Amino acid sequence: MVAGEPGPERAEDGPGGDALAGFLDAFSGLCMAFDREGFLEQVFPTPLGEGPGELLVAMRITELTIHAWDIAAATGQPRDLDPELVSFTDGFLRSKPIPRGVNGPFAPEQPAPAGAGHADRLAAFAGRPVS
Repeated sequence: MVAGEPGPERAEDGPGGDALAGFLDAFSGLCMAFDREGFLEQVFPTPLGEGPGELLVAMRITELTIHAWDIAAATGQPRDLDPELVSFTDGFLRSKPIPRGVNGPFAPEQPAPAGAGHADRLAAFAGRPVS
């Protein structure tokens, strides 16, 4: 989106090879793009509609936070993510309707168990099953 090019298709394979190196390279490129003069005010098409670069930054923070929860849950690690990240992400996701369903990036909201922590409640709102 930042470069004006279409993103990868959901069916495409992952980075292959050295996944960490691929992630770090992509993240470095993204940070450089986000640091461009005027980026935060520039308007881009996004899955949530047209918006300023500031929206893309919020979307990336949200994506990384939700996927950090996914990885922690999948690997049996603690899911008590940084409270500020969880609060930011929760506020962002609840600030506007988000695309849900088969063609959207989010499944329907799931129930959170009684006593669930903030990160687990966020994950349930994002459509993740929480146990």
